[in-house]
Amino acid sequence: GGAVYENRKGSSSVWKADTLVMDYLNGSPYTFGLAVSPTSGETVGMGLVGFSVIPESSSLPLSTSRIVKRVGFFARDTLAFGRRVSLSLGLRFDRSDTQVLYIAKGSVGNDVAVSIGTALINPVYGFNPFGAGAYAQLDSMIVWNSLSPRFGLSIDLLGTGRTFLRASYARLPEDLGLGYMKQLDPISPDRIHDFYWYDENGDGKVDVNDTYVAFPYNYNIYTGLYSRRIAPKLRAPVTSEWTAGLEHELAPDFTLSARYISRSQKGGIGDVMYDPDTSQAWYSAQNSPAGWWVPFTTTVPASEAYPATSVTVYLRSTTAPAAFDRIQSVPELTWKYRGLEFSFRKRMTHNWQLNGSIVWSRSTGTSGLATLLSTGMTSAVLTPNSFVNLGADSRSSLDRPLAIRAMGTVRFKYDFYLSAYYRFMSGSPWGRTVTIVPPAAWAAENGVDVSPVTVYLETPGSQRHSSFQSTDLRLEKAFLRDGKARWSVYLDVLNLFGDKYRIIDYNDGTW
Repeated sequence: GGAVYENRKGSSSVWKADTLVMDYLNGSPYTFGLAVSPTSGETVGMGLVGFSVIPESSSLPLSTSRIVKRVGFFARDTLAFGRRVSLSLGLRFDRSDTQVLYIAKGSVGNDVAVSIGTALINPVYGFNPFGAGAYAQLDSMIVWNSLSPRFGLSIDLLGTGRTFLRASYARLPEDLGLGYMKQLDPISPDRIHDFYWYDENGDGKVDVNDTYVAFPYNYNIYTGLYSRRIAPKLRAPVTSEWTAGLEHELAPDFTLSARYISRSQKGGIGDVMYDPDTSQAWYSAQNSPAGWWVPFTTTVPASEAYPATSVTVYLRSTTAPAAFDRIQSVPELTWKYRGLEFSFRKRMTHNWQLNGSIVWSRSTGTSGLATLLSTGMTSAVLTPNSFVNLGADSRSSLDRPLAIRAMGTVRFKYDFYLSAYYRFMSGSPWGRTVTIVPPAAWAAENGVDVSPVTVYLETPGSQRHSSFQSTDLRLEKAFLRDGKARWSVYLDVLNLFGDKYRIIDYNDGTW
């Protein structure tokens, strides 16, 4: 048995001279083409611009510090049944707590952003997110209590100590790392606030005298409602793992093994659309109140590489609540891994050793893929569009159908060692995406927001990047001092034969 205490702290400090983010369409800043200005009534260029809240001055940057504290206890034991069967049992408990320290920041370096915040946001919410501000310390925003049982079985099939049947099972709670903590920042450098921009003077530049219309965003996220961003009693996602395999010692120094591995996870944690007034999550078209999402079906034209493709996206209704997001368990976020591994191991005898494995596997699910559809520096929030053409059988971003590894070492005279390490992996999967802007007339007629939405045009895994392989070498000289202390000097040659690859992006862009 034993215990562990861990204290992790991550800090960042960010400043930026200008926080403007512009969207271009075919080189033009007018993302939506020409439109009638709500202020002047003139037909002008209409674009999509955004501003982050990062301050301008390095003397008063956006400095954040996050802390995770964990205390854990574990116990394990092995039971023997006769001489041929043994059972190992383990149990682990971990408690993790979080803390976000006091935050202060200066004003952003873009006069337009400050002006927009003063004119459009401050009258409604009572503050300007682009101005200077301070945020109190937050304690215990997430607390995880995780219990992890583990079992292992080993059977000496022939009673010779050379052929074993092995199996194991474990429930592995996810670690509450600093990556989760990043989502807890009350004011985040990743968050960009978007606005519709009407270029009144037609100069293609974002000016103070142009017209801006705010996206429907709930800026109370910076106030007391911030605590509503974290679902109560949020629990750690748990991976269930079981393995079964056969191991046989062909010779005293050479072993072969085959193993089947299964891992699965349900209910991953996601950042979803949420209405704090009604306590209603609305990231799913099926489970959202009627009228909050309006479906729009269109056909993306054929390109040189791909045929025309029809797709249905979901557009936010103008009667839906202002955007507010919450971190919670999402049943639709799943992940599954199945793998068959063959390996061999020749121990260091006769001055050489060699280990290797071949793995055929399949990794599917929505976790990690539904969050890829981010724009600019913003973190993606789950909406019905996050799951278009993305199902539980989609290849996950970690899917590598074939993986080969081999490592060997030769020992020469005078304690010189030469080692080589070879790796091969199938290329990572991907699927085409498209950003869709609905026709302005249709949007007005159906009462929907014309904000661009990005969806998959095909299931991830329909396309795959090139495979990867590399070979590394190490030459090492070991020394023995006074027959007691051992030390070594080594030289590494990484990627001996060079690894070259190219990625050709055939995505359809914006329609």
